[in-house]
Amino acid sequence: MRFSVPFPQLLRRALVTSFGLLIFAFGNYLTVKANIGQAAWNVLNMGLNNVLPLTFGQINIVVSGIVILLDLLMREPIGLGTILNAVLVGTFYDVFDRIGVVPVIEHPVLGLGVLVIGMVIMAAAHKIYMTPCLGC
Repeated sequence: MRFSVPFPQLLRRALVTSFGLLIFAFGNYLTVKANIGQAAWNVLNMGLNNVLPLTFGQINIVVSGIVILLDLLMREPIGLGTILNAVLVGTFYDVFDRIGVVPVIEHPVLGLGVLVIGMVIMAAAHKIYMTPCLGC
């Protein structure tokens, strides 16, 4: 991986991307705790979480790592943002889960509200973490 930007600029862009991924992980955390239904990747991670002695976030990191390895085998370009995403979303998710920011929502109407809030947060976070263009 070669970078054509000066290190201070790369560091600033990586910090903005990381901040966006922190917010994205929180939005994802909310959608899981909403207990209304899950995105496909979350279903995969939850299923593996039920059979492996790893946390949801650790499984997210492992699955992301496997996807990156497959990308590399297919000679697909990856960027620093891809690697940050693979490592940070799962890590931040586990931090939120360990702190217990939000319990699992049992009431469907409240869960729907938390799901929508989580999705809006994820959309805003997507804008933040994609803006520095560290994908590929």
